[in-house]
Amino acid sequence: IYITLFSRNKHMPGNVLKIIVFSILVESVQFIFKSGIADIDDVLLNTLGGFCGIIIYHTMWYFFKDEDKVRYAIELAAPIVGIVFFILFWHDNML
Repeated sequence: IYITLFSRNKHMPGNVLKIIVFSILVESVQFIFKSGIADIDDVLLNTLGGFCGIIIYHTMWYFFKDEDKVRYAIELAAPIVGIVFFILFWHDNML
């Protein structure tokens, strides 16, 4: 979501390419410095997650039709969703 929100280019292919390149860069650094495990699955899953975020942004844009409203909705929803998922994850691990 944030890649599309903060970039001037709102086109999907360019933003997906940014996600792929950044993910490959991170995995390459892990491989070079032997910190963590470099895995192609991480690149694929990061790309899929980034693509889902871009779809969410464009869906919000479709409904609001205003950059400021989309930004406000993301700023409002991000901490709420984060807290809810944290509580659900914490609750599942405590059982």
